[in-house]
Amino acid sequence: MVALYLRHNLLKQCKGTSYEKQIASAFEKICSLLPETISIDFGELRQNISFELEPLRGDEEKVAACYVAIGKAMQEKKSLTILYHTISRDDTKLRTVDPYKLIYHQSAWYLLAYCHTRREVRIFALDRIKSVALSEETYTVRDDFSPEDYFKDAFQLFRGDAVQTVKIWFSPRQARYIKERVWHPSQEIQQMEDDSIILTLTVSGADRLKSWVMSFGCEARVIAPEDMAAEIVDELQKSLRSYQAQR
Repeated sequence: MVALYLRHNLLKQCKGTSYEKQIASAFEKICSLLPETISIDFGELRQNISFELEPLRGDEEKVAACYVAIGKAMQEKKSLTILYHTISRDDTKLRTVDPYKLIYHQSAWYLLAYCHTRREVRIFALDRIKSVALSEETYTVRDDFSPEDYFKDAFQLFRGDAVQTVKIWFSPRQARYIKERVWHPSQEIQQMEDDSIILTLTVSGADRLKSWVMSFGCEARVIAPEDMAAEIVDELQKSLRSYQAQR
């Protein structure tokens, strides 16, 4: 019953995508195998089991329509023309891309694609694609390209230009939480005498990593590299000045 409940929630999250029919079909097949004497009250299950996926980022209908168009392009191996909004620069431009893979990560859909403008593989958030159109130009995925290799050094799907080894101290209270998960394949954990730990990661995507460290407040601190630690100190000082200005 719990498995059916989880699948029921997954079906809601994939509404509008090409996976919706597949998940719905599998869900119906499983239900058809149940004896007629068994009925499922998902409302009652919801009272006893807490499992809620985060709402999909962006407008669901627009994201679903974009997903369908990208899926068609990948099937036909056709390039796409997209109007994309880069949120960091608050800039919107037309781009021609060759779609490689659709990825779902932390309540958002992303497209891994070769960008003709940048002449490299990039990642695009579907909720930031303002328009999408199939072109008549066909493409082939390079034989030497592997999504696994592309994300090998990424932290939480985001990668940067430089790979670096980062050491992060965590308080004893947060250490118990950190040790429960694999945050990156490269991770190493050093146990300290006071029950704190030092987490070592070899990753790129410094901006995402810094945000992650700062989310732990005073219970996490970058030890190395020094320039990353200094950047976090600068951000925290700016935040402090912003709060002081409100008084």
